[in-house]
Amino acid sequence: MVATKAPKWMILIVFCLAQFLDVANLSAVNIALPKIKAELHLTEAEVPWVINAFTLTFGTFLLIGGKLGDKYGHKALFLAGLAWFSIWSLVCGFADGVILFCIARAMQGLGAAATIPNALALIQFTYTEENEKSRALSVFSSSGALGFGIGLVLGGVFVATIGWKYIFYMQV
Repeated sequence: MVATKAPKWMILIVFCLAQFLDVANLSAVNIALPKIKAELHLTEAEVPWVINAFTLTFGTFLLIGGKLGDKYGHKALFLAGLAWFSIWSLVCGFADGVILFCIARAMQGLGAAATIPNALALIQFTYTEENEKSRALSVFSSSGALGFGIGLVLGGVFVATIGWKYIFYMQV
């Protein structure tokens, strides 16, 4: 059996979707905070941890995620990060208490920290010509900005219609 290589544009779409989902999740949860607070009976002191659990692990482990990709393979770490993020998104959706929910959010941050730096490295290796690489990195960066904006809208739509937990089910 002969392995075929995917077109470069298709590879870029996968990386952009991963970035889009990571950032959309973060912004959608911001919109859903009042509903999450009410349904999980969070105190005022616990509410910031819904966001901070994700952002602290994401920011802290970005460099480590990239370094592990250097050592064990960027593709493997990217795929593992996607799977990890998806599993913990499902746990977030089913969580019924603050402790499990915040732990799951922190674990989501670890998954995102594995996907983003390794996607960037894979873009660098996939696109070798400078013009091509610049365009790919621009599209990748734009997908994050787009994800943030659409995440705000989707978060509001989900909260107003089917419920905040679907923010996390969508990630899976």
